[in-house]
Amino acid sequence: QGATARNSGLVAAFENLLGVKMVVSPYAHVMGAWGAALIAKDMMEDEGQKTHFRGLDLINRKIELKTERCDLCTNNCEITKVIIEGTDEVPSWGYMCGREPGEKKKSIREYRHFQSRERLLLTTGKVDLPKDSPKIAVPKALSMYSLLPMWRRFFGELGYRLITSPTTNQKIKTLGVEITGGEFCFPVKAALGHARWAFESTDVEYVLIPHALSNKPNRYTSNSYFCPYVQAYPSIVKNALELHGINYEKLITPIVDLRWKKGRQVDELLKSIGGRLNIGKSEIKNAWDAACESQEEFETACTREGEKALKEIEDEEKPAIVVLGRPYNTMDTGINLDLVRKIAEKGHTVIPIDYINFNPKELGEEFENVYWDYPQKIIHAIKQTQENPMIYPVFFTNFNCGPDSFIETYSEFLADEKPMLFLGLDEHDADAGYVTRIEAFLDVINNASVPTTSPKIESPPMKKTNFKRRTIWIPNMHSIGTRLGAAAFRNFGYDAKVLPLETDESYEVGRQLTSGNECLPTVVTIGAFVSKLREINAKPGEHAFLMGTTSGPCRFGQFVLKHRMILNELGYSDVPIMHPSADNSYQGLPQTLRKHVWKLFIASDILMKLRCKTAPYEINPGETDKVLNEEVERLSTVIETGGDFDYEWIKSLKKIDDVPKVNGPKKPLVGIVGEIYVRCNSFTNDRVIETVESMGGEVWLAPLSEWFLYTSFLQKRRNNSSMFGAIKEIPASIKNSYISGVEHKLYEQANKWVGDRIEPDISEIIDSGKEYLPLNFEGESILTIGRTIKFIDDKENKVSLIINCAPFGCMPGTITGSIFQEIQNRKGVPIVSIYYDGEGDLNDIIGVYLAQM
Repeated sequence: QGATARNSGLVAAFENLLGVKMVVSPYAHVMGAWGAALIAKDMMEDEGQKTHFRGLDLINRKIELKTERCDLCTNNCEITKVIIEGTDEVPSWGYMCGREPGEKKKSIREYRHFQSRERLLLTTGKVDLPKDSPKIAVPKALSMYSLLPMWRRFFGELGYRLITSPTTNQKIKTLGVEITGGEFCFPVKAALGHARWAFESTDVEYVLIPHALSNKPNRYTSNSYFCPYVQAYPSIVKNALELHGINYEKLITPIVDLRWKKGRQVDELLKSIGGRLNIGKSEIKNAWDAACESQEEFETACTREGEKALKEIEDEEKPAIVVLGRPYNTMDTGINLDLVRKIAEKGHTVIPIDYINFNPKELGEEFENVYWDYPQKIIHAIKQTQENPMIYPVFFTNFNCGPDSFIETYSEFLADEKPMLFLGLDEHDADAGYVTRIEAFLDVINNASVPTTSPKIESPPMKKTNFKRRTIWIPNMHSIGTRLGAAAFRNFGYDAKVLPLETDESYEVGRQLTSGNECLPTVVTIGAFVSKLREINAKPGEHAFLMGTTSGPCRFGQFVLKHRMILNELGYSDVPIMHPSADNSYQGLPQTLRKHVWKLFIASDILMKLRCKTAPYEINPGETDKVLNEEVERLSTVIETGGDFDYEWIKSLKKIDDVPKVNGPKKPLVGIVGEIYVRCNSFTNDRVIETVESMGGEVWLAPLSEWFLYTSFLQKRRNNSSMFGAIKEIPASIKNSYISGVEHKLYEQANKWVGDRIEPDISEIIDSGKEYLPLNFEGESILTIGRTIKFIDDKENKVSLIINCAPFGCMPGTITGSIFQEIQNRKGVPIVSIYYDGEGDLNDIIGVYLAQM
């Protein structure tokens, strides 16, 4: 029964899985309505009432629908009215605020805290300005639901009045969806609509869309980043507008990073807007000081109001609801379908997450690397209210939200036995399904018991673990680099082994252990490791897992905590995770080992280049890979036993080059870029290199070493910008010189074979990428864009096609995919973005392009 029973594919799936015939009523889709009608009939009869039903002859009457906009509030609801022949009553619907026709805006006491938070957002930081003051339009979206008071005060002090777009409505949604160039989450699609609204405001001088990188830092977490989509919002807007021929000359895109000292932030604002607005440094400094005061005033007021709210709910009959999520989800009634108000209408006080006083110290050590701003506050709010029987959490999230794919799991773990509701929002306008779930949840909490303690994620400390007494299992990211790297570990006394390449079976294990929303590398790495532990019937105290990490802003840095939770749940709490970090160039491992591994990664890249130059032209199919595998095994033995690697790997290059090849025309050259694990791992990319070769192309794969060169570049750059930069720069320069020296030396040794496959300097790649994304927006996106441009601009090696490999839902991958449309138009070289999810034959599209070449 139910409407979904009309889905024949779903019915067939049940029949296949259960081995039985499913019987579906032809009226399955109206059983709920019929049941409601029967209940209403029984209630009317029990109470002796007569029905007001107008009768089935309505079908014969003239019925006219009219729509109008309600302007009583910023919801701007579209009201539908029905004119029925023969009756004076005019039924209507569409009132998001819950008011009845003819009433003014409905006031709900339980909604008061959300109304006060909205008032604070819209009034804090106001500056009295003349009516004819110049205007700057700003999309009321994403970071503006947190930082609007700051920007209002900043530009107010400079003599500009900020005007904001309306709360998300159908027009805004349509404007955004029409120009969306990627599979972004719903708030970003809506934010594109808000941006279009701002550019269509003809009476404004400028449109403000800042790169909001990070909130204020705290000593208890590794970072306080905003989501990568929020960080890249101006770039996404600019690209979308250009693709659709919309003029964006009014756009100003200052970078704001609240981790910076005020002087650095003022310099950045001067550089980005000083000339445009014809204002000097002293004016900007004074305006920024005032802006920071207003932002502090807003946040302090929220905390103060929250303290009052928590005291008030102690005397209320029904439990209150703390609404978790980013403010652009929880506060924008157009995005959340006014569901917060609908909860309040049921008699439960609703409290914004900003009203819970945030104390990062209370996050605990296990969450110190949750490096996103609002996810930190979500976790903290759950921990703060866990033992309060008068507060229950409702979490507003979005389909395809990168950070929440991990934060939901953490939240569920922390909530433990306490009921918690997750509502995933998307661009659909129907609220019926959400309301049903809300009603069920509210029924549950009326009789719920509350845990007396909060669970803790136990983790064997990395610093105190003797990893040399365990077998260290390494994910099979790169078919050459991982094997040679493991051999280096063994040479240093570690029992390091490479996990087998993932299979459909190990992938399925990973899927069962994860929620289904995490990115593909999360799933395949834990699936492969757990499959191996089960296969060997692993004993306690004998094994460990190697998983690098970072402190954001993409999801990679969450793998360690997620894997830790899974291993604990499966009974492998004794298995430690070795997690050296990209942020400090993987310190924690012996320095000599790190240098050795770096050298082997460069050598692996060169071996892969020669393999990709040879395999498309081999006379005997498969011979190149056979020779390569034999040589990698031989080199692994050389490394493990401390042999002369420099001499032996040259012998390997010669053997690969000696594979018999045909003398014929060069095949189309295909550059492969993208997320490092997926582009290098042949299971997750469905053997994209072999696919290109089977379809008549030759591959140049962006190297494994690229990411490590980039992290060294970032470390040097951060040191330069810190107050101790001059001191820190000395060891950083020594390290970078060593890294560059090793790279140049090995490429010189291999020049005979790969002299036409030399990689551009990492600074050149970044310079090419920063035309589309600011340098301060850290992560793979700028690398992927920059390397693509360097591929296309290479005059000696004409690239015919670029393939951008990324996991499905990857935030950097989605950003680059949207920007690639513009680059493709500018450069005239096709760029194919493939988002892998572990299933399907996604690489088939490559053949279409290569066939035309």
